Amino acid sequence: MMRALIAAIAFLGLTVSPAFTDTARAQDDFFDESEIDDADADAFFEEFMGSVRRDEADRERCANTRDTVSKEEQYDACTRLIEDASNENDLAGTYYVNRALAPKSPTGQCEDVTRGVAIIEGSKSTVFSGAFLDAANSLKNSASR
Repeated sequence: MMRALIAAIAFLGLTVSPAFTDTARAQDDFFDESEIDDADADAFFEEFMGSVRRDEADRERCANTRDTVSKEEQYDACTRLIEDASNENDLAGTYYVNRALAPKSPTGQCEDVTRGVAIIEGSKSTVFSGAFLDAANSLKNSASR
């Protein structure tokens, strides 16, 4: 009885496994690398790296930790980062708070810091909690009077 059961399992395994390999092969055939030439791949990579370098520079300008950029540059860099953010997560929340440090108007400052604090608190992240969140809440309280 036990031998018959083992033989049946082995037989089923042999008949089912080709079905899975065909599925895997079909997934591999979905993307044909021969359709992309090296020039297109290089152009895409250069565009991607340019975007990464621009974002790094904008993050530095937005944070303005060295106080080396004008308030207008800081505001514009934060705005670009906010517009390019794919998710409203704790990192995007910091962009709003940093933009509130370079306000174009008192109302805009209040709106930015309020939204930034709400995003950071809503994401329940511990990355930007503590001192950063305390400072942001202080700014929110003073900007929203």
